[in-house]
Amino acid sequence: MSETLAFHAASPDGAEGFVVLLQRPGADGLLSTTEWPAGAYLAPGEHGQTSADDLLARVRAWRSAGWTLSEPLERIESWLRHPPR
Repeated sequence: MSETLAFHAASPDGAEGFVVLLQRPGADGLLSTTEWPAGAYLAPGEHGQTSADDLLARVRAWRSAGWTLSEPLERIESWLRHPPR
């Protein structure tokens, strides 16, 4: 599996959205994230860190609220749960 995963998440009405770039967890177990909000994709992204569980909860909440994901939820879950060997 790849060391990075990127996907787009968009609200049902298209008014809100994000491009999310994930990097595998470091020694501290946290994912490195970079996010770009809708309308600002050419601006520098916002960098952060989060746990796989917290990110997965966020993505599931988006799906439950009817958001569209550019990657299937199952692929995102698999990438988060199965680190490369």
